[in-house]
Amino acid sequence: MVSRRENISSILFGCFLVIFGLALVFFRASFVLLLAEIIQFILIVIGLWKLFCTLILKRGEDKFLPRLMALGKALLYVIFGLILANRVDFTTGWLIFFIGLYQFTVGIIGFTSYILLARDKVRNIKSQLFISLIHVLFGVTSMFGSERITNTLFRLGVYLVFIGFTYVNDGRQLITRNEKARKLRNRIRIPLPVFIDAIIPNNVLIKFNEMLVGNEDTVSERFSNKLPAKDYDEDSIVHILIHVGKTGFDKIGHVDVSYKGKVYSYGNHDIEAHFAAGAIGDGVLVVADEKPYLDFLKTRGTSVFRFGIGLTEKELEELKYELDHILKDVTPWEATTEKQKKSYIGKVLEATKGQAFKFKRGRYKTYFVLGTNCVLLADELLGNNGINLINVAGILAPGTYYDYFNKLFHTYGSNVISKMLVHPQFQEPLVEVKPVTKKEKRA
Repeated sequence: MVSRRENISSILFGCFLVIFGLALVFFRASFVLLLAEIIQFILIVIGLWKLFCTLILKRGEDKFLPRLMALGKALLYVIFGLILANRVDFTTGWLIFFIGLYQFTVGIIGFTSYILLARDKVRNIKSQLFISLIHVLFGVTSMFGSERITNTLFRLGVYLVFIGFTYVNDGRQLITRNEKARKLRNRIRIPLPVFIDAIIPNNVLIKFNEMLVGNEDTVSERFSNKLPAKDYDEDSIVHILIHVGKTGFDKIGHVDVSYKGKVYSYGNHDIEAHFAAGAIGDGVLVVADEKPYLDFLKTRGTSVFRFGIGLTEKELEELKYELDHILKDVTPWEATTEKQKKSYIGKVLEATKGQAFKFKRGRYKTYFVLGTNCVLLADELLGNNGINLINVAGILAPGTYYDYFNKLFHTYGSNVISKMLVHPQFQEPLVEVKPVTKKEKRA
């Protein structure tokens, strides 16, 4: 269970980002110069202290090679501090350039997504083009504009302020035991940069695997094999499956939706239609029974985080409507070539006896890993129970979903009612304990 200390840390970190962002907004280059001076002073002090320890305090204690390495490390601290002191403008200029390059790249990704959607004759995509052009414009001005440092620091400051408010709001809701908050709030959120969101699922899994080594007591405190109490009818629960593999793109994660024991998995599953190293291809929807699907993922060494969301009757109707809306555009498809049968799609269909579909038209006809991907389809199915992101980057990553639902699971009174981990090392799923309200504790 997330501790109160972690919740307070979320608030403090959010406050730090807000203050840091406001400093960039109001003082811009002056604040960066001050920050650089502080960092270079700290680096030089650390380096000199390490030199003193190596040459004086630990003289004669260590062997020659470890002593030489410690000396070199100490000198590096001092050298980097001196370089930073004399090349602050140069360092700041490169930092701004890389921020601009990131914005420009996001714009190009968004423009690629727009072209693919336009090719498939998807309607109402002008906003996609507009956001992409804004990113390209900001990127170019950050890299080459006459006032690039001042303007970019202002935009970075505003972004950090909004990120900070998101962390503060998360921490506040995690601490506050609001027993009336029975619905999952459709909150407005500012996402982290996509390269940070992309590593969240793998980092969570790494921490869990580290916890397993010689820490069985910690695992048993946090997880159990006991299924959570059912406050909702089974047919009123939709599950979000976020799975993480060991290699390549599998480390970034994948998102599926499961309802009434059926998994809906969207991806670039047709290996014969791959383009741009598998980033683009025909969108394929796999529909399979959940249990054999999870068993299949375990055999591949894949771990799955399974969040359960309790829905009201109205929300269930919305889910069914969105599901019917998506399924009306599909046509059955089979893996026919030898290459397809030996790939992921052939193996999953054989193991689960599931069905595969391609899209005749619409947004999901073409899969794009940084645009129309598995997270986007899951978010559309969830409707108002999904993430209401202010889509600064235009890219949804599985890490965004994990972070969002994990925080809501630890929010008192939310209708993210369960969290399980299906792990290859365990025969049964590990059920994480959800925080309870004071009223529930007394009961």
